[in-house]
Amino acid sequence: MREYLSRRRDQSHDEAHLVIETHEPQSVIEHPLVYPGEPEMIADDEALIALCAELKAAGVFAYDTEFIGETSYHPRLCLIQVATGGRVVLIDPIQSAIDNRQSPINLAPLWELLADAGVCKIVHAGQPDLTPVVRHLDKPPRNIFDTQIAAGFVGMTYPASLHDLISHYMQVKLPKAMTFTRWDQRPLSAHHLRYAVDDVRYLPAIHDAIVRRLAERGRTTWAAQEFAALEQVERYRFDAETTMQRILKMTHQPHQVRLLLKQYVRIRDRLAENRDLPPRSILKDRTLVDLARAAPTSEEQVLAVSSFPRHLLSGTAERFVKVTEKVMASEAWTEPGKRIKPLSRAQRQQLDAGWLALKELCEREEVALGLAASRKNFGDLAAAALRKKKLPESHALLTGWRQGLVEPVVTGLIAEESRG
Repeated sequence: MREYLSRRRDQSHDEAHLVIETHEPQSVIEHPLVYPGEPEMIADDEALIALCAELKAAGVFAYDTEFIGETSYHPRLCLIQVATGGRVVLIDPIQSAIDNRQSPINLAPLWELLADAGVCKIVHAGQPDLTPVVRHLDKPPRNIFDTQIAAGFVGMTYPASLHDLISHYMQVKLPKAMTFTRWDQRPLSAHHLRYAVDDVRYLPAIHDAIVRRLAERGRTTWAAQEFAALEQVERYRFDAETTMQRILKMTHQPHQVRLLLKQYVRIRDRLAENRDLPPRSILKDRTLVDLARAAPTSEEQVLAVSSFPRHLLSGTAERFVKVTEKVMASEAWTEPGKRIKPLSRAQRQQLDAGWLALKELCEREEVALGLAASRKNFGDLAAAALRKKKLPESHALLTGWRQGLVEPVVTGLIAEESRG
């Protein structure tokens, strides 16, 4: 897979250098918050420090990054874009390393700025772009305005692409995204640079439009509650429970398999970090599930799992065996998994009706359904309520702004169940 992605990136990069001269540059709309000029390039410490001082004085700026995540444990940062209404700047850590291999650009001032609560950072689907702040400073990003989230409170779908927002608010159609671009190759073509600039050029104007719309709809505090979640350090760190849930998705597995799998993803993550490789290139998800089902207590049993890479047997197999034995010796291993009575056919129909009711309510309120709840989260909540004929305590969908949308729907299901 990595070789395939590399070939696609090389092809995309070569094509970008070939075709750009055959097309006229797309004009930029006139707007006081959309900078129409060419970007400035920064690849040295002095210029970056001056830029950060200017952005801090401005109090708000747009921020984005380009990175490659398929070849290393932490995505390789290739380019950073920032913009205000009067300037677009590209910060190039790779060119910096080329120009001065002994002392590449020090990005700490930028990370500190992203952690500064006094400065608003405008991003779009920005969690991956904000991760370096936590990794390098052990501090969360602060004062984040995510246009993808905010747009979901004012009539847009969630998750909406940046292209959709630019088209909706700016009436500008941009070229399609450069999914497989080799952002780590230099020089970057004019096409690459234009794409990178457009990722931040329009964000200040979109931010301004959405802020006004949020205020008109009385949704400013709703958006602020969602943005606050982006300031949680744990959101940017490896979490074994979340990884396990992602691997299993909707599939049911026995209690003991889940216990082992949660520990196995921790082993894989440590192996990947030590080798600076993506976790799934070390051990595939399917292999971890097969191991958890096998519950190996010897290296021979690990070897019996056909998908387990043979080059990892030395030392690594022993780690899986030791973890398996530890889990099997724990009290949690013998605790019976909770047997949940399945919903009746009538209850399943009620749950489906409840999801439809929530969808219709969100449409009336111009709140994106995908932002309010997932089908699984709502289903889990509604199923628990139907079984016990009361609302579960402290459920995520029954707190904050979501409560006003979700609670009436679930309460209605309980009332209907009680009447039945």
